[in-house]
Amino acid sequence: MIHSKNTDGFTMMESIFAVAIMAMVLTPIFILQGNTLRNVANMAKRIQRLFFMTDFVQQARQAQAPTLRQFTLEKKENNPPTVLKYELGSAEKNPAFKDIPCVLQEKVTITWEENRRRQSDILVNYVYKPKIDVTPAA
Repeated sequence: MIHSKNTDGFTMMESIFAVAIMAMVLTPIFILQGNTLRNVANMAKRIQRLFFMTDFVQQARQAQAPTLRQFTLEKKENNPPTVLKYELGSAEKNPAFKDIPCVLQEKVTITWEENRRRQSDILVNYVYKPKIDVTPAA
């Protein structure tokens, strides 16, 4: 074995221990960063679906006549593959609105497939739509 009088620097064992300690400290940090990026991507997808739904509500409102009390509309998007369904109907199922005849419920259901599982979200709005008399004036 060759002996050196140079005592500056680290031995091989000290270097291995330093790398092992760094690995133990940095591994949880990398795992946390991966989980954070995954959560950000999932939240971005949820926000995109919410924008799809609110945009679809506006399109459905423009497509219906002001006097309608019941209305249904369906739309399929290709990128990302989703199905949107709009339903306008009575809000009598909600006890807070059952005594108010001019309040209607707008319900948008969005359905998509993720990881081979069918997923869906629902957006519910309540709209005051007074009855309009369309009788022609004599």
